[in-house]
Amino acid sequence: MKFIQKIKNFLSPEDLTKGNITKNIILFTIPIIISLIFQQIYSLTDAIIAGQNLNANEIAGINDSGSITFIFLDFAFGCTSGFSALTAKAKGANDENAIKKSFSIQIVLGFFIAIILTVVSIVFKDVFLSMINVNQGSQVYESASTYLVIIFIGIIAQLFYNLFSNILRSIGDSITPLIVLISSCLLNIILDLLFMVTFKWGVAGAAWATIISQFLCGIACFIYCYKRYSFFHIKMQDLRIDWKYASEHLKNGIPLGLQFSILAIGIIVMQGAVVNFDLENKDPLNPAQLGYGAANKYLGAIMSIPNAIGTTMLSFTGQNYGAKQFGRIKEGIKKSLILSISASTILIIITLLLCINGTFLKMFLSPANIDDLTIKYGTFYYFANSLFFFTLGILFIGRGVFQGLQKPFIPFILGVIELIVRFVICLYGPKIISPDDLTSDIAYLTIMSADSITWLACAIVILICFITKIFKNPEYKDIPTTINK
Repeated sequence: MKFIQKIKNFLSPEDLTKGNITKNIILFTIPIIISLIFQQIYSLTDAIIAGQNLNANEIAGINDSGSITFIFLDFAFGCTSGFSALTAKAKGANDENAIKKSFSIQIVLGFFIAIILTVVSIVFKDVFLSMINVNQGSQVYESASTYLVIIFIGIIAQLFYNLFSNILRSIGDSITPLIVLISSCLLNIILDLLFMVTFKWGVAGAAWATIISQFLCGIACFIYCYKRYSFFHIKMQDLRIDWKYASEHLKNGIPLGLQFSILAIGIIVMQGAVVNFDLENKDPLNPAQLGYGAANKYLGAIMSIPNAIGTTMLSFTGQNYGAKQFGRIKEGIKKSLILSISASTILIIITLLLCINGTFLKMFLSPANIDDLTIKYGTFYYFANSLFFFTLGILFIGRGVFQGLQKPFIPFILGVIELIVRFVICLYGPKIISPDDLTSDIAYLTIMSADSITWLACAIVILICFITKIFKNPEYKDIPTTINK
């Protein structure tokens, strides 16, 4: 019995409105970092196993699919992230009825959002593939199309896993989503090997492994929520829509979903520019797509720390907003920025070392799919962006803070800025910098620099908003605060 009690205590939610702020952020962030790393393992496992068992065109098809799935999946994830801010606020105010009501509304809204996204994504699949210059008739198209259809069928599974994970984090539990995710990740590895290596299902095997793993992950999270917390004991009558409360969730969730989708459209613009390099050079190995795709997967892994700090700040800000602890919110912003910038500096050094001889590419591609061009295209991405990794951390924190304050318009505007900057640089940058040769190295570096310029622009906007909307906002001055540094 003592052992069981210790387990319960270990899994107990953390009250982010009390205690040492730096300690709160670090302890809450660590499980999220590990969760994000294991989420990357989902994609890394697919990439590694696929890279060793599929041909170059099939791998390119999976890589090209990534930016398109982001449009729909990130919209779903943005909505659930925005919804959870209201749950965090209710937790900070110690209002269990509001927590239960928020949970019920999110289940209903999540179901309808998943159905709409599934239908729209499958119907417009070919439109998005043509936007990145992947047209019917090629093996790359066939691979990408197969992968996308299966992933889109499983949108509902991925949405509800993220919904339940965000709910748990919003009430202060960042450990349970980690435990469930690790279990699901191990299952994903087993299914990848079974479907791609044993059954030879190719790209379909990679997609089905991901969907099945996430589905089981979501079911496990729901069962835990229902069994562990009384305010998650919902009945059919609880699922009746309170339109006023539902609109509050939609007002906070939809803008964030749109912001994430806008970001994905910007990535599609970049992806299309990269694909064009392979088309113009008529290289059957698709080195630009393989190098850029591997670089993006590696970026997702190394950015887990600043990304996790940003996720922590959503729950931290939301709970303290509900408790009216505005002094803790301001101090939390300062502490999180210091932690994120410090981590990013270390990551820059590690990344540049792994660029030597294209070392990081060997994690994602078989030797047969790596040549001098693949290494060049992959490492150029980091040469253009690594010094600005710290600005991406500022961006993550800004999104989390303003989501927690239920100010979704600011993250939405940031998404618009990112789209405009990427669009302008990718479409016009090479024509200005290298008009005589649009597939030159300098033209490619120009396109790759779109990320760093975007991050820098958004980081400047975030810092201005921190000062004007929070630190100098008179609304936050006259309310008693509790700060434990």
